[in-house]
Amino acid sequence: MEFLSYLISGISLGSVYAIIALGYTMVYGIAKMLNFAHGDVIMIGGYVSFCAMFYLGLPSIVAVLMAVVVCTVLGIVIERLAYKPLRSAPSLAVLITAIGVSYFLQNSALLIWKAAARSYPPVVTGAVKIFGGKLTVSKTGKVTGAPKSIKLAKTGSAAITGTNSCKKLAALLSTAADSTKDALAQDKKEVETFLKNVANSVVKDGSAYSAIKMAVPADYFKQTEDEFSAYTKTLDPSDEAYGMTFEQFIDALLSAQIKSITNSVQSIKISVADLSDCKSKLTADQKQMYANCGDIAKAYIAKIKSDVTFKPGADTSGYNTDDLGEITVVNAGGNWYIAG
Repeated sequence: MEFLSYLISGISLGSVYAIIALGYTMVYGIAKMLNFAHGDVIMIGGYVSFCAMFYLGLPSIVAVLMAVVVCTVLGIVIERLAYKPLRSAPSLAVLITAIGVSYFLQNSALLIWKAAARSYPPVVTGAVKIFGGKLTVSKTGKVTGAPKSIKLAKTGSAAITGTNSCKKLAALLSTAADSTKDALAQDKKEVETFLKNVANSVVKDGSAYSAIKMAVPADYFKQTEDEFSAYTKTLDPSDEAYGMTFEQFIDALLSAQIKSITNSVQSIKISVADLSDCKSKLTADQKQMYANCGDIAKAYIAKIKSDVTFKPGADTSGYNTDDLGEITVVNAGGNWYIAG
C-alpha cells in the first residue's frame, strides 16, 4: 500500500510537470522561442481557480473553466504587448523579454496574494477504496476564520499542529473541550438536584402523586388527570373507582410501597455517576410528551446511585443501594423531566 501511495502521488505531480513541459514544447515548436513566462501564466491560473473556490464558493469545475479563460486572455495580452512587436528582433531580445514578463507576473502575484502557501478546498473527501486498500483524502489548509462554538463528543479529541491560525484553532478546540466538560458537570449537578427533589417528595411528604407531578410536564400531567377523571365518571356507581381522582388512585395504588419507604427511610441522596447522551434515541411518544415545553435541549441516560439513610431499627432487607440504576432524563424548555 505504501508503494501504491507513492505511485499515485508521483503520477499526479508528474502530470502537472508534464503539462507545463508540453506547453513549453508547443510554444517553441511553433514560435521558435522559449516562453519563460509559461509557468507563471499557469501559476496565475492556479490562483484564479483557488480564489474562485475559496472566496466565491464556486464548484471546482467552474473554477477550472474560469482559470482557463483568464489564462487564455492573459496569454493573448502577453503575446500582443510583449512578443508580437519583437517578431523580427534578435532571439536574445525575445528571450530577455520573456524573462521580464516572467518576473512581472511573479511579483504581481506576490503583491496580490503574498508569499504564504495556499491549499485548495477539498474536491474529494472521505475514503476511496482502491485495489482492496483505502485512500483517505483529508482537508488541510489555512484557517481563515473561527466558528462561534465547537461541540465535541464526550470521548472526542482533536490534534492540531502548525503555526499562527492553527494555534488559534487548537486553543479554541481546547476551550471547547473544557467547556463541554464543564457543561456536563453542571448537568450532573442539576440532574442530581432534580432527582433529589423528586425522591424527597416521596420520603418526606409521603406522596407519590407529588413526585409524579414534579417529574413530568405540567400540561401532560393535567391531560392525564382529565382523561382519568372522565374515565372514572363512566364507571358504574357501585365500582370502587367511580368518581376517584387521579391523586386518590395513585396514592391507593402505591400506598403499601409509600408506607414502607416513609417508615424505613430517613433521607435519600442521589448521585449521578455518568450521563450518556440519548437525545437522538428518544421515541416519538417521548418527544410528543414534551411538545408543549419548548425545544428538547438535552436528553441523557443517567446512571445513578442512591445513598439511603435509614431510620433506627428500620427493616432494610428490601433495599439494594449498591448497584447503579439507570433513568432517562430530559431537559425541555429549561426544566428537567423523567422520560423513563
